[in-house]
Amino acid sequence: MVFQHNEQGDKLGEKAVTELIYFVLRYYLPPMIANSSPVLIKGNIPVDKNKTWRDGRRLLGPNKTVEGLITGILSSFIAASCINMVIEAGFSYILLATLAGIAALMGDLAGAFTKRRMDIPPGGHLPVVDQLGFAVAATALYYLLGVEEVVSNPVLVLDTLTLIFVLHVSTNYLAYLLGLKTSKF
Repeated sequence: MVFQHNEQGDKLGEKAVTELIYFVLRYYLPPMIANSSPVLIKGNIPVDKNKTWRDGRRLLGPNKTVEGLITGILSSFIAASCINMVIEAGFSYILLATLAGIAALMGDLAGAFTKRRMDIPPGGHLPVVDQLGFAVAATALYYLLGVEEVVSNPVLVLDTLTLIFVLHVSTNYLAYLLGLKTSKF
């Protein structure tokens, strides 16, 4: 069978890829940066203040620090500000994207809490939650706030979550190889 070149199909494919890239950069890059930047700083103040839950295990564990949260929030704000210089959406965009970064960090903390309840140690692996908890939390914020471009594009959201999953696995493995993380996941 011979495949014929279809210029119209190529243009539709290019448009879909361009739309996905724009969507990811606008709505998910600040949360992705918020979620990944805490690994760059060695914090000393645990978010859970070393407190334990009813099960006797730490609420979150030693890897979740105040310094990491602050780094994530600031990184999200900086990313949103830089993106805003290109897309010129205004301060409301910077606020929304920074809030999405905070939501991503809260999603990561929720994942850590869940892992401790399941007796998974800090750095231990919980598939899907580790890769997508932060992004699902950011998506939930967008839905709660009724962000039209997100709410009206469920296919783009699913494509984005798939892309984030692949990127998360890849970048975590790279961070492990560089000695920035002690776990491949």
